[in-house]
Amino acid sequence: MLINMKRLLLSLFALIVFINCSNDPSKKIRGKWKGVGSGKQTVFFQMAFLSDGTFNIKKTNEEFNGKYHFLDDGRLKMEISDFWVNLLSAQPLIYQISFKGDTMIFKDEENKILKYQKIK
Repeated sequence: MLINMKRLLLSLFALIVFINCSNDPSKKIRGKWKGVGSGKQTVFFQMAFLSDGTFNIKKTNEEFNGKYHFLDDGRLKMEISDFWVNLLSAQPLIYQISFKGDTMIFKDEENKILKYQKIK
């Protein structure tokens, strides 16, 4: 009886850990993404988020690198390392972020929405 109770508790614990990990945005964001949309909302670049907290953005003839982390309220904060970009705008980029399947949705402070598709 005691062994069955231990197995049940261990199974519940494993399920809770699995559910919490699968909803963790810091794990979901990892990988390569491409912009999706139509018309003016189309984003013509790719992004890669790495497990070490760095990101890379590639746009036609430009490439930017930086660091990212999630704030306490769940928003994503991105800081670009490029000197010239920081010279023009030293502000970090902050987004509300959500996921729907293989789609990542960014919403900025002006409520502009950008969508990205996971590259497999």
